Amino acid sequence: MKEEYLLEQKFGKPRPFNVPDGYFEQFEAEIINKFSAEKFAEERPIRRWLRPVTWAACAAIAVVSAFVYFRNANVGTDVVASVHADELSPAYNDNIVDELSDFAMLDNDDLYSLMADE
Repeated sequence: MKEEYLLEQKFGKPRPFNVPDGYFEQFEAEIINKFSAEKFAEERPIRRWLRPVTWAACAAIAVVSAFVYFRNANVGTDVVASVHADELSPAYNDNIVDELSDFAMLDNDDLYSLMADE
């Protein structure tokens, strides 16, 4: 602090930036003149036809998306519904019996005895 005081007394306070007299009195008027209303009057033209076109495009995209979704959603069910029970292989039924026996934990002897009772 003492060093700063001594330096200030020896060299004074430097003021590298000076403002001309009356600068702030004319400042507001200069800004208004620089950015006049004529420059801001140039606006983009309003495109009124663009809004309905945008809504129509959104609706078209929604319709096409729904069509594609529902068309693909029904493809899998048509294939399953077209298979008849007669066309299923007997091996499929055997797999079911194997899975049920594993679930019930029955061995072959138990299965033979159950089938013999029927």
